[in-house]
Amino acid sequence: MRLQSDKNEKERTLSSFLSGASFDKVMGAIEQEGKPSTEVGGRKIFEKPAFVTRVGTSLLKCANLKRGTTLRDGDSADQKKAEDFISLFNSEFTDGMASIAHASYRIRGNSLSEFPEESDLRQLKDYQHRRIAALTETVSTNPCIFDWRELAEVTLSRLLVFNARRGSEAADLTLDDFSHCISSVDPALAATLTTVEQQLLQRLTVVNVIGKRNRPVPVLMTEDMHKAVSALIDAREKCGVLSINQYIFAIPHSKHSRLDFFGTLRRVAHRAGLKKPHLLTTTRMRKHLATMAQV
Repeated sequence: MRLQSDKNEKERTLSSFLSGASFDKVMGAIEQEGKPSTEVGGRKIFEKPAFVTRVGTSLLKCANLKRGTTLRDGDSADQKKAEDFISLFNSEFTDGMASIAHASYRIRGNSLSEFPEESDLRQLKDYQHRRIAALTETVSTNPCIFDWRELAEVTLSRLLVFNARRGSEAADLTLDDFSHCISSVDPALAATLTTVEQQLLQRLTVVNVIGKRNRPVPVLMTEDMHKAVSALIDAREKCGVLSINQYIFAIPHSKHSRLDFFGTLRRVAHRAGLKKPHLLTTTRMRKHLATMAQV
């Protein structure tokens, strides 16, 4: 959109900008969108470093796709433009953009010091227990789309807070993942555990989902979560969830969409009446867990 705002350009498609002549314009647009600023020490940083790194990777992939297309079509002129863009990208993007973005990550990471309060987390847990128990009963006996949606939101928030996982890992839970959940452990392994750990084994279920870098990530489910998810699955058809949508936390009447974990956490936090609902994020929960484990 920033590149297309230049009325002097005759052709304003993405492919037309993937050339050596337009490389500086593309980098300028990335810098503007990344919102550059200056740190106290005079170092340049980006307010949106994630955009800079992601769009850089995407543009390089697009340039390689353009080069492949021109090679197949025998278009030597456009092939030369794509190769010029790739050459400039490989030699200048790291120093000019990526290194600044990674420095911004480090600086911003050191400033995240405010975590959810323990009183808020206890209040949220009590609210989730009450609503999951009530809504599971309602959805099982007299299902309706509004109760199904609320139960999905509360259950998803409970999964996220209990496991302190990345939001997408729990939100992407599918029917197939849940069908392979594990509640038993090798007896030889269980015999080596303490009494408390053996009690936890009886109360928890493990579901493996796809996480970062396509690695399997275990998600623990308590008995109330397991019952809630089972109720959601049983009432899917009656509550307007399409059979083609394989997400457990699907959006009714949608073919491929599921609940947004960030908005879901925010809504549940407000319903629970937390003092600081804005602090309830998956990033803060993971860092809070890591800090408490170290303590």
